[in-house]
Amino acid sequence: MEGSVGNDEPTVVLPEGAGQQQPTMRMPAATYQPTQALPPTAYPPQDTYGQYPPQGQYPPHGQYPPQGQYPPPGGRPPGNNRNNQTPLYIAAAVLAVVLAVLLTYLLTRPDGNTAAPTPSSSASATPSATPSETPKATTEPDPGTSGTNLLNTARRFDGPPGSGFEVLPGKIVRYDIDKLRDGDWNSVWRTPGDASGEDIEARWSKPVWIHELQLTNGYAVEDEALQDRYQAERRITRISVEVDGEQVGTYTLNEDPDVQTITLDQPVQGKRFELNIEATTDPGDPNQDFTAMTELVVR
Repeated sequence: MEGSVGNDEPTVVLPEGAGQQQPTMRMPAATYQPTQALPPTAYPPQDTYGQYPPQGQYPPHGQYPPQGQYPPPGGRPPGNNRNNQTPLYIAAAVLAVVLAVLLTYLLTRPDGNTAAPTPSSSASATPSATPSETPKATTEPDPGTSGTNLLNTARRFDGPPGSGFEVLPGKIVRYDIDKLRDGDWNSVWRTPGDASGEDIEARWSKPVWIHELQLTNGYAVEDEALQDRYQAERRITRISVEVDGEQVGTYTLNEDPDVQTITLDQPVQGKRFELNIEATTDPGDPNQDFTAMTELVVR
């Protein structure tokens, strides 16, 4: 067989070029580019540590307050200084003091007028007018020497309820218990019927000294209808006085429209005064059955 070399094995015919080393493909050499050195990291100077915000760590100028407007650690922003609020604290304190003084005055001020008249005569056993005579209206004494009516400084002043009001020509007249201490000797307190057993009471926050009473008994003012109210209505004939529940004395009143003065045997001190109505006259007119008193002063 062609291609045999002394043996029976077949001869392998290789293609042309087989078994030859193939040339190696080479890549072009890369050019080395040195790495550019990075600048060192910028940190704030040592003396700016703790400020807010650190320099260079926030957006550009205009979005945050400019550098240097923030206080050092523990400080306050500009414009929020505590001293700026001091005037407000002072104004609030002054207002509180004014309100406290005003409230104290309103709670402790006297009620009503403090002027009281000087009596035109003292109590006596002889009436100044006979039943057939029409008494004159009482005139107000000189208030310059009258002193202070303690009833006007009382914390509480009570008595039998007044008879309401009455419509007279040209005016409406009220008969409240406060008419006894209003300093007007042309106003009257009166209560329906016989007031015997009733009492007029005053209370004070602190003890006061009492040494005399002044009063005008009955309806001592002639109204515009020219009715004789003094004779038509009841007059008080006897009273008793107590201070702090202790009996001070019993006194007989004159049946006349003049001011009467009752001087106590000795001054007494207390916080509660009571004038007890012991007896009255009968009404001169059954249609005018009221017990009346024009004015009462305690001092």
